[in-house]
Amino acid sequence: MKLQKNSIRCSLVLIFLICLMLPGMANAFGGFGNSQHVRDGKAFFDMNTSIMDETTLPFILHGVLVTYQELEAMDIVPDFVIIFRGMNTGILTYANTSDDVQGMIATLTGMGVQIQVCAKANYLSGVSPDDIVDGIEIVDNAWISSMQLQNKRRGYAYITF
Repeated sequence: MKLQKNSIRCSLVLIFLICLMLPGMANAFGGFGNSQHVRDGKAFFDMNTSIMDETTLPFILHGVLVTYQELEAMDIVPDFVIIFRGMNTGILTYANTSDDVQGMIATLTGMGVQIQVCAKANYLSGVSPDDIVDGIEIVDNAWISSMQLQNKRRGYAYITF
């Protein structure tokens, strides 16, 4: 029994170490960590995390903004869609967003970033469409929007939070 526990621990440590080394190995061989290989700025940000709150939302939106600007600096035209679904849709109401977050949403949508929220999730969460911050599109079903973005014809990269 003791040998089995040690074997499991060693396996877990080995897996952890391999995971730490993979990004560096990929960069060394020109792999997935190298921004020089990005040719298309199409990305879909899936906001379905249960930890979304007034602290994490500005951080994530800022990250999207910086990524947009970095792609532009590389002469790549960003085409971003952010979709909020699940129980966190209430974070997008006037009552739950700060002026800073509302400003970030206005900045992103002004740059052409589409921000969507799921009507079904709003309904299940008790969020009224009238309470959603301006600039955010309410879509009937976020899963269908997600499918449309990820299919082969549209080809958006999938980034999840």
